[in-house]
Amino acid sequence: MPVRRPPTHPVRRSARRTTVGLALGAALSLGVAAQPSLTAAAGAAAKPSAVTIRTVGTTVKGAKATTVAVTYRGTDRFVKRSLETAVAALAAAQLAAFNDAYERPSPSGHAGEYQLTAKLVANASPVMALEFAEYVDVAGAHPTNGFHAIILNSRTGRIWSQREIGEQLDAAAPAGITTLAEVRKAVAAKLPADMRYQANTLALADVTLVPTSAGLRVDVDRCVLTCAIGSLETVIGWKRLLAPAGQVDFVPAIWRR
Repeated sequence: MPVRRPPTHPVRRSARRTTVGLALGAALSLGVAAQPSLTAAAGAAAKPSAVTIRTVGTTVKGAKATTVAVTYRGTDRFVKRSLETAVAALAAAQLAAFNDAYERPSPSGHAGEYQLTAKLVANASPVMALEFAEYVDVAGAHPTNGFHAIILNSRTGRIWSQREIGEQLDAAAPAGITTLAEVRKAVAAKLPADMRYQANTLALADVTLVPTSAGLRVDVDRCVLTCAIGSLETVIGWKRLLAPAGQVDFVPAIWRR
Protein backbone atom coordinates (compact mmCIF):
# COMPACT_ATOMS: atom_id res chain seq x y z
CA MET A 1 0.00 0.00 0.00
CA PRO A 2 1.26 3.51 -0.68
CA VAL A 3 2.36 5.38 2.40
CA ARG A 4 0.26 8.38 3.26
CA ARG A 5 2.45 11.30 4.12
CA PRO A 6 1.55 13.94 6.66
CA PRO A 7 1.12 17.44 5.27
CA THR A 8 4.36 19.33 4.85
CA HIS A 9 4.83 22.12 7.37
CA PRO A 10 3.94 25.51 5.86
CA VAL A 11 7.40 26.91 6.53
CA ARG A 12 9.00 23.97 4.72
CA ARG A 13 6.60 24.23 1.79
CA SER A 14 7.66 27.81 1.28
CA ALA A 15 11.30 26.73 1.30
CA ARG A 16 10.78 24.66 -1.84
CA ARG A 17 9.51 27.80 -3.55
CA THR A 18 12.23 30.10 -2.22
CA THR A 19 14.41 31.75 -4.85
CA VAL A 20 17.85 32.58 -3.49
CA GLY A 21 18.19 35.44 -5.93
CA LEU A 22 15.68 37.61 -4.02
CA ALA A 23 16.81 41.16 -3.32
CA LEU A 24 18.93 41.78 -0.24
CA GLY A 25 16.41 44.41 0.76
CA ALA A 26 13.90 41.67 1.57
CA ALA A 27 15.97 40.76 4.59
CA LEU A 28 16.56 44.34 5.63
CA SER A 29 12.85 45.12 5.48
CA LEU A 30 12.25 42.76 8.43
CA GLY A 31 14.07 45.22 10.68
CA VAL A 32 16.03 42.56 12.59
CA ALA A 33 19.15 43.51 14.53
CA ALA A 34 22.45 41.65 14.49
CA GLN A 35 23.55 39.84 17.65
CA PRO A 36 27.15 38.90 18.67
CA SER A 37 28.86 36.98 15.89
CA LEU A 38 30.09 33.42 15.55
CA THR A 39 32.68 32.49 12.95
CA ALA A 40 32.25 29.26 10.99
CA ALA A 41 35.31 27.61 9.44
CA ALA A 42 35.62 24.49 7.31
CA GLY A 43 38.94 22.92 8.21
CA ALA A 44 41.88 24.92 6.96
CA ALA A 45 39.79 27.22 4.79
CA ALA A 46 41.77 29.72 2.76
CA LYS A 47 41.33 33.28 4.02
CA PRO A 48 40.00 34.64 0.70
CA SER A 49 37.08 32.20 0.92
CA ALA A 50 36.26 32.52 4.62
CA VAL A 51 32.80 33.54 5.78
CA THR A 52 31.52 34.87 9.07
CA ILE A 53 28.11 33.64 10.20
CA ARG A 54 26.19 35.91 12.58
CA THR A 55 23.04 35.21 14.53
CA VAL A 56 20.16 37.61 13.97
CA GLY A 57 17.44 37.80 16.57
CA THR A 58 13.99 39.40 16.66
CA THR A 59 10.50 38.92 18.05
CA VAL A 60 7.69 37.99 15.67
CA LYS A 61 4.14 38.39 17.00
CA GLY A 62 5.44 37.66 20.48
CA ALA A 63 7.40 34.58 19.41
CA LYS A 64 11.17 34.27 19.61
CA ALA A 65 13.02 34.07 16.30
CA THR A 66 16.70 33.72 15.48
CA THR A 67 18.05 33.60 11.94
CA VAL A 68 21.45 34.14 10.33
CA ALA A 69 23.42 36.58 8.20
CA VAL A 70 26.70 35.97 6.39
CA THR A 71 29.65 38.20 5.59
CA TYR A 72 32.05 37.05 2.88
CA ARG A 73 35.64 38.09 3.60
CA GLY A 74 37.03 37.37 0.15
CA THR A 75 38.02 39.92 -2.47
CA ASP A 76 35.73 38.90 -5.34
CA ARG A 77 32.77 41.28 -5.30
CA PHE A 78 30.61 39.00 -7.45
CA VAL A 79 31.06 36.07 -5.07
CA LYS A 80 30.48 38.35 -2.09
CA ARG A 81 27.26 39.77 -3.51
CA SER A 82 25.96 36.37 -4.59
CA LEU A 83 26.60 34.62 -1.28
CA GLU A 84 25.45 37.40 1.03
CA THR A 85 22.32 38.08 -1.02
CA ALA A 86 21.42 34.39 -1.18
CA VAL A 87 21.74 33.94 2.57
CA ALA A 88 19.78 37.12 3.29
CA ALA A 89 17.02 36.03 0.92
CA LEU A 90 16.78 32.57 2.45
CA ALA A 91 16.69 33.92 6.00
CA ALA A 92 14.10 36.56 5.10
CA ALA A 93 11.82 34.16 3.25
CA GLN A 94 11.88 31.52 5.99
CA LEU A 95 11.32 34.03 8.79
CA ALA A 96 8.43 35.54 6.84
CA ALA A 97 6.93 32.07 6.37
CA PHE A 98 7.17 31.43 10.10
CA ASN A 99 5.55 34.80 10.74
CA ASP A 100 2.66 33.80 8.47
CA ALA A 101 2.26 30.39 10.12
CA TYR A 102 2.48 31.61 13.71
CA GLU A 103 -0.79 32.95 15.07
CA ARG A 104 -0.70 33.12 18.85
CA PRO A 105 0.57 31.28 21.91
CA SER A 106 -1.09 27.94 22.60
CA PRO A 107 -3.91 27.77 25.17
CA SER A 108 -1.32 26.72 27.75
CA GLY A 109 0.58 29.93 27.12
CA HIS A 110 3.43 28.28 25.22
CA ALA A 111 4.85 30.74 22.72
CA GLY A 112 6.25 29.85 19.32
CA GLU A 113 9.91 29.78 18.44
CA TYR A 114 11.94 29.88 15.24
CA GLN A 115 15.65 29.18 14.78
CA LEU A 116 17.74 29.16 11.63
CA THR A 117 21.39 28.24 12.14
CA ALA A 118 24.13 27.74 9.57
CA LYS A 119 27.54 26.19 9.15
CA LEU A 120 30.10 26.13 6.38
CA VAL A 121 30.44 22.43 5.53
CA ALA A 122 32.57 22.65 2.38
CA ASN A 123 35.13 25.14 1.15
CA ALA A 124 37.36 23.73 -1.59
CA SER A 125 37.60 25.67 -4.83
CA PRO A 126 35.37 25.90 -6.76
CA VAL A 127 32.67 24.85 -4.29
CA MET A 128 31.47 26.46 -1.08
CA ALA A 129 28.55 24.82 0.70
CA LEU A 130 26.51 26.21 3.57
CA GLU A 131 24.05 23.97 5.39
CA PHE A 132 21.14 25.51 7.29
CA ALA A 133 19.25 23.78 10.08
CA GLU A 134 15.76 25.07 10.83
CA TYR A 135 13.70 24.62 14.00
CA VAL A 136 10.06 25.66 13.85
CA ASP A 137 7.57 25.74 16.72
CA VAL A 138 4.32 27.53 15.89
CA ALA A 139 2.80 26.49 19.24
CA GLY A 140 1.07 23.58 17.55
CA ALA A 141 1.15 19.81 18.09
CA HIS A 142 4.92 19.51 17.90
CA PRO A 143 7.96 21.37 16.57
CA THR A 144 9.49 20.48 13.20
CA ASN A 145 13.08 20.39 12.00
CA GLY A 146 14.28 21.01 8.48
CA PHE A 147 17.27 21.79 6.29
CA HIS A 148 18.31 24.14 3.52
CA ALA A 149 21.54 24.57 1.58
CA ILE A 150 23.31 27.16 -0.51
CA ILE A 151 25.92 25.68 -2.86
CA LEU A 152 28.06 28.35 -4.47
CA ASN A 153 30.83 28.42 -7.08
CA SER A 154 33.54 30.25 -5.15
CA ARG A 155 35.20 31.35 -8.40
CA THR A 156 32.22 32.89 -10.18
CA GLY A 157 29.50 33.39 -7.57
CA ARG A 158 27.07 31.11 -9.39
CA ILE A 159 24.70 29.16 -7.14
CA TRP A 160 23.89 25.58 -8.03
CA SER A 161 20.25 24.65 -7.50
CA GLN A 162 19.21 21.36 -5.94
CA ARG A 163 17.83 20.29 -9.31
CA GLU A 164 21.15 21.00 -11.04
CA ILE A 165 23.04 18.97 -8.45
CA GLY A 166 20.84 15.93 -9.06
CA GLU A 167 20.97 16.27 -12.85
CA GLN A 168 24.75 16.66 -12.98
CA LEU A 169 25.27 13.68 -10.68
CA ASP A 170 23.02 11.48 -12.80
CA ALA A 171 24.90 12.49 -15.95
CA ALA A 172 28.24 11.53 -14.37
CA ALA A 173 27.10 8.35 -12.57
CA PRO A 174 28.33 4.80 -13.25
CA ALA A 175 26.12 2.63 -15.44
CA GLY A 176 22.99 1.53 -13.62
CA ILE A 177 23.38 4.10 -10.80
CA THR A 178 20.97 6.96 -10.19
CA THR A 179 21.17 9.61 -7.49
CA LEU A 180 17.60 8.97 -6.37
CA ALA A 181 18.15 5.23 -5.94
CA GLU A 182 21.32 5.85 -3.90
CA VAL A 183 19.57 8.44 -1.77
CA ARG A 184 16.77 5.99 -1.00
CA LYS A 185 19.26 3.27 -0.05
CA ALA A 186 21.25 5.58 2.20
CA VAL A 187 18.14 6.89 3.96
CA ALA A 188 16.71 3.38 4.37
CA ALA A 189 19.91 2.32 6.13
CA LYS A 190 19.27 5.00 8.78
CA LEU A 191 15.71 3.84 9.47
CA PRO A 192 14.48 1.08 11.78
CA ALA A 193 14.13 -2.20 9.90
CA ASP A 194 10.32 -2.12 9.91
CA MET A 195 10.28 1.40 8.43
CA ARG A 196 12.89 1.09 5.69
CA TYR A 197 10.28 0.59 2.99
CA GLN A 198 9.22 4.21 3.51
CA ALA A 199 12.47 5.41 1.91
CA ASN A 200 11.09 4.18 -1.42
CA THR A 201 8.55 7.02 -1.34
CA LEU A 202 11.24 9.71 -1.42
CA ALA A 203 11.82 12.00 -4.38
CA LEU A 204 14.88 14.22 -4.72
CA ALA A 205 12.63 17.22 -4.07
CA ASP A 206 11.98 15.77 -0.59
CA VAL A 207 15.60 15.97 0.53
CA THR A 208 18.41 18.52 0.70
CA LEU A 209 21.64 17.61 -1.10
CA VAL A 210 24.91 19.11 0.14
CA PRO A 211 28.30 18.32 -1.48
CA THR A 212 31.06 17.80 1.12
CA SER A 213 34.56 16.33 1.11
CA ALA A 214 33.18 13.13 2.67
CA GLY A 215 30.54 12.69 -0.03
CA LEU A 216 27.04 13.86 -0.83
CA ARG A 217 25.27 14.74 2.39
CA VAL A 218 21.54 13.97 2.32
CA ASP A 219 19.31 15.79 4.79
CA VAL A 220 15.69 14.77 5.36
CA ASP A 221 13.28 17.03 7.21
CA ARG A 222 11.19 15.76 10.07
CA CYS A 223 7.74 14.55 8.91
CA VAL A 224 8.84 13.99 5.31
CA LEU A 225 8.65 10.26 6.07
CA THR A 226 7.05 10.08 9.49
CA CYS A 227 7.16 12.61 12.29
CA ALA A 228 8.11 9.98 14.86
CA ILE A 229 11.47 9.38 13.16
CA GLY A 230 12.58 12.99 13.27
CA SER A 231 15.03 14.55 10.85
CA LEU A 232 17.75 12.42 9.24
CA GLU A 233 21.24 13.03 7.88
CA THR A 234 23.40 10.59 5.91
CA VAL A 235 26.33 10.69 3.47
CA ILE A 236 26.93 8.86 0.17
CA GLY A 237 30.54 8.51 -0.98
CA TRP A 238 31.61 10.05 -4.28
CA LYS A 239 33.02 6.73 -5.50
CA ARG A 240 29.51 5.33 -5.38
CA LEU A 241 27.90 8.25 -7.16
CA LEU A 242 30.48 9.16 -9.82
CA ALA A 243 32.00 7.04 -12.57
CA PRO A 244 35.84 7.08 -12.67
CA ALA A 245 35.74 9.48 -15.61
CA GLY A 246 32.63 11.31 -14.45
CA GLN A 247 33.04 14.93 -13.43
CA VAL A 248 30.74 17.51 -11.90
CA ASP A 249 31.62 21.13 -11.20
CA PHE A 250 30.79 21.00 -7.49
CA VAL A 251 33.05 18.01 -6.68
CA PRO A 252 36.71 19.10 -6.68
CA ALA A 253 39.29 16.50 -7.69
CA ILE A 254 40.81 16.60 -4.20
CA TRP A 255 37.60 15.09 -2.79
CA ARG A 256 37.94 12.01 -4.98
CA ARG A 257 41.43 10.95 -3.94
